[in-house]
Amino acid sequence: MSVISPSTTSAQAAARVASLMESRRVAIVGASERSMFLRHLIGSIDGAGGVGSAPDVHLVNPNAQGLVFGRETVRSVADLPRDLDLAFIAVGAPRVIDAVEQIADHGIRNAVVLSGGFAEAGDEESRALQAELVRVAEQREITLLGPNTLGFLNNTTGLIAMGTRLPTEIPTGDIAIISQSGAVGSTLVNFAAQDQIGVSWVMATGNEAMLTASDAVAYAAEDEHTRVIALYLESVRHADEFLAAVAMANQAGKRVIACKVGRGSAAARVAAAHTGGIAGDDDVVEAAFRQHGIIRVYSAEELVYTAGVASATGGAIGRRIGFISMSGGFCAQAADLGERAGLEFPEFGAETIEDVSRIPEAPGVVNNPLDTTGTATTRVGALADITEAVAGDSRVDALMLGVPAPHTPEALANHLSDVVAEAAERLSTSTVPTFFVENISARTSQLAANYFRSHNARFLSGGLAHVVRALGRLAERTEWEATRAAAPHRSAPLDNDEAINDTDPGPQGWDEVRTRDYLASRGVTVVPGEHVMSEADALVAADRLGYPVVVKAVGAALQHKSDMGGVVLGIGDADELRAAYKSVQERIIAATGTPPDGVLISPMRSSGIELIVGVVADPTWGHTLAVGLGGVWTEAMKDVSLRVLPVTAADVQEMLTELRASILLDGYRGGPSVDREGLVQQILAVARAARTAPRPVLSLEVNPVLASGDRIEALDALVEWSD
Repeated sequence: MSVISPSTTSAQAAARVASLMESRRVAIVGASERSMFLRHLIGSIDGAGGVGSAPDVHLVNPNAQGLVFGRETVRSVADLPRDLDLAFIAVGAPRVIDAVEQIADHGIRNAVVLSGGFAEAGDEESRALQAELVRVAEQREITLLGPNTLGFLNNTTGLIAMGTRLPTEIPTGDIAIISQSGAVGSTLVNFAAQDQIGVSWVMATGNEAMLTASDAVAYAAEDEHTRVIALYLESVRHADEFLAAVAMANQAGKRVIACKVGRGSAAARVAAAHTGGIAGDDDVVEAAFRQHGIIRVYSAEELVYTAGVASATGGAIGRRIGFISMSGGFCAQAADLGERAGLEFPEFGAETIEDVSRIPEAPGVVNNPLDTTGTATTRVGALADITEAVAGDSRVDALMLGVPAPHTPEALANHLSDVVAEAAERLSTSTVPTFFVENISARTSQLAANYFRSHNARFLSGGLAHVVRALGRLAERTEWEATRAAAPHRSAPLDNDEAINDTDPGPQGWDEVRTRDYLASRGVTVVPGEHVMSEADALVAADRLGYPVVVKAVGAALQHKSDMGGVVLGIGDADELRAAYKSVQERIIAATGTPPDGVLISPMRSSGIELIVGVVADPTWGHTLAVGLGGVWTEAMKDVSLRVLPVTAADVQEMLTELRASILLDGYRGGPSVDREGLVQQILAVARAARTAPRPVLSLEVNPVLASGDRIEALDALVEWSD
């Protein structure tokens, strides 16, 4: 994969977020008991106690009569103590800028703006108001979160600056939750707390007028209390900043997990090019996330549970899992779920099978997954003996036990709890990562969490289905990281290409002849061809190139010349060529009213694997490379792999491997194998051509690229320019 480096901008953004997150004493400007959000905020502060409680919260309301929320209230920011860090602003949108000016005068350097009525309203006046708010905040050196945000919670210091209903107790952990939706962010932290999944902090970014989700990721990358970053994204506003922040997290060894919502097609954006039809918006998001080690999930529940599993498992996790349960049914379910998640359940080694078989309570057949049956509960140490034997097997990367968790005092007093506890204690020193999971999804009670914690056991919340999916995604991330570790030995990405100086393509763009010439200048091998203006010249060219040949009409406006009858294939002799030349001329005149700008004569190519190689300009991620099965199969099969540019040779190798048609490149059923390295270089040359064009490229498509052995040629090409 291409390696995106952390940027100076990301480091500066992290410092700004740190100023906000490390605040200790808060002023609420516009405090009113009529505000539901402020009622939640004060209620959470009073319910939590600690650092977030009075007297560290001070209220401002110029119209207040007596106490507000049971607290003394001052009429002006100027009347506040001088040692405050943060202002939580909850006044009407027209008065927010004045409030920012006042807190700046008072020496407060951080602000959360709860107020709505800014850019989210969608009208020009509201957008202008937000722009002015940012201008004033920057001028007065105020770090601003929002507007239109619920705020944030720092669970490591106890600071609550979030206008939402929060649980009385939020387990402290190493998961940072960053959400572009305040309501979703609130739901996520509540959901995590109910399942005893610990968080370090939570931030709702609102309109992101100043601080963005990318800035929060950069801060999380440097935060010593955070190892897992859980993102709820509605959009990625600046892809370069986002990827630089993710690079900081990757460099720090932290896992980034994202639920990105909003799916749509990019077909209208790229008009004529097939590449646009197969590279929809969400396809590009998927590719960018995979390319940069971001674990993608598709629901709020998955986000919390996957983050919880990432936190509990710690570092790298492999695909080879040993699974043990006292139920054959759940063993079968684990196998089915694991296969869909990309996990493997390898057969245990002969020594492991022999060791397990010696245990009196062992099952008659020792498989993986392993059904111990109920006999493993007849003796307190039986399950522990079996799991210890399996944990020593070098064929498994991790061991998972499906067990019932004790959620009630009655369950805790049950003999089964003693059986599981003994296994947990023995496995706590195992060199193989070992986890406990409930066979079915259930809320993790405080009692159960304390039970596993007291026996040094790592318990994964969410039930078997959620946990297995999470482990599959984490295993894929581990493999990505292993490949990334070899990055210094891989080819450098095409980072430094610069546009060449060339004649402007003009309003209609380039015809195929000029596009072919340009591609050739950038290292793309194109099929031989001659541009001719007469029938006589066409005959000479065909004799020179050798029959059979292809005739194509030439013209900058003829992007779909095949549909107009402007292409004739497989011309075998001079008579057929004369007829084809006349036919192409007549059909183009009938379709456009004018003759073509001559024709292109090329030798007919028939054997080989047809591929499409294209680059499309995505509005968020920039130039995106698509490689897939080409020719007539492009839209029918939709067998395509995507990467956001720049890419390395290793990236392109991976793209080819991802194709369902990859097997065809290796000489399937006696066919000729393709020189993959040569194909990779041709694909890189197309990517370079898109990035170094004389004008921004909307789409550049080569379809097909015909690959047979070491002969790899571009047969047809189309370029569209951005407006």
